[in-house]
Amino acid sequence: MRESGPLGFLHKDDLGGDYATVFTSEAKIRSVQTPLNKYSQLVNFSEMVTFLLNSGMDGIIINPSEEHVMITREVLMEYYGVLEKTCKDERMNSAIFHMFVMEE
Repeated sequence: MRESGPLGFLHKDDLGGDYATVFTSEAKIRSVQTPLNKYSQLVNFSEMVTFLLNSGMDGIIINPSEEHVMITREVLMEYYGVLEKTCKDERMNSAIFHMFVMEE
């Protein structure tokens, strides 16, 4: 990962947006049906939101394909200060360079 940079999965929805996907548990990741290999990754949520906003993405979808919750760019911008204050954990900064294979 250090050579190639972090990888991520973008969810393209019917609304025409680019959204980062976030799962709240291993079970939620396993519920997604895909022929691709699945990997999990821990993230510094505050840094992820900063990246998302700086990249012009449209928001975050939590647990896609289940009860999915969409957090739009506008909401993320409105609560950015609160997210940075409550979710920033410097210990997580290097986590983006590590992925864990999800075995079936």
